[in-house]
Amino acid sequence: MAIDPNDTEALLSEARLALHRLRTGTAVVEVDCGDYRTKFTPATVENLAAYISELEQRISGVPFRGAVGFWF
Repeated sequence: MAIDPNDTEALLSEARLALHRLRTGTAVVEVDCGDYRTKFTPATVENLAAYISELEQRISGVPFRGAVGFWF
């Protein structure tokens, strides 16, 4: 079942469940990220955690900040 990409709460719930499954032994999980699906493995758990943080920030209204770089 596809999740509405505008339903941030549902996306967050699915992502948290996927992280739980990875941490409790499931080798690969798929997450519906709106218009696309992506697979996470234990090796990419940090990417999933970052995705969860981004969704939590979107829900809380805190602007998402990407990486900051300095150019000389």
